[in-house]
Amino acid sequence: MEHETTRQVESCLPQPLTRRNADGQVYQRLAVVDRQIEEALGLNDEELRSRLAVRDEESPIYLKEESLAYLIRHHHAAGNRKCVNDLTECLLKRCATWINGKLRGLRTDLREDGYAAVVAEIFARMLDMASDRGDFLQVRFWKGIERITVDVFRKQIRQFDTESSGDYDQVTIDELTQQGAVVVPAASGDRNVASEAIDNVLIEAALNQLEEPIRSAYLLRHLEDWPIEDKDPAVQTISRHFGKTPRTIRNWLSKADEILEAWRGEQR
Repeated sequence: MEHETTRQVESCLPQPLTRRNADGQVYQRLAVVDRQIEEALGLNDEELRSRLAVRDEESPIYLKEESLAYLIRHHHAAGNRKCVNDLTECLLKRCATWINGKLRGLRTDLREDGYAAVVAEIFARMLDMASDRGDFLQVRFWKGIERITVDVFRKQIRQFDTESSGDYDQVTIDELTQQGAVVVPAASGDRNVASEAIDNVLIEAALNQLEEPIRSAYLLRHLEDWPIEDKDPAVQTISRHFGKTPRTIRNWLSKADEILEAWRGEQR
């Protein structure tokens, strides 16, 4: 009897991740995610559906997206199709608006194809039982699907360029994606839909890497073209805006450049 109880408890413990990051360290889920997974594995189908119905992210019984990613993989491996369907429906409801928002700059048909491609890639990673390539979705789910969405966006833009007479060749698209993602462009009457769409999705993805107040300082410098400092007290400067020394502002901007450069490297 004691052996049976021990086996049941162990079966509710989440399996450790195995994939490693660029520094060689194994990915680690948040403690709250591991706790949620353990709780969810002890639920029957009806109890799990009740948990999935909770939409308040502040609720203590709200299942995080990282937890759902693990549970989908777990129940898929166990052959529990009903649970997989319930979990998948819940996850897609949470993701659909976000994904479509990231793809909003695309033509309607490309946006629809792009959404399908993003969803297919998310589940291909989660349900690949022969590899650990879906581990990151259990660690930072939204960051993971952002990377997937940006990659799909690039592919759709390539298709757009192939089918249209636009002036974006493959080299230009790669340059925009790998290097121009954080360059806020000047307005131009020659800018076409494809260029604006690329800028919008990649600038947003890149700037999401920055925390406040560094993000605002970066935007003021590169979007609004504010000076860091100026002897004229009537001139609005970034230093005066934040009540910080020019040296501090320069340190913030240098930090932003470092973070964004690292992000660009991850996208290559």
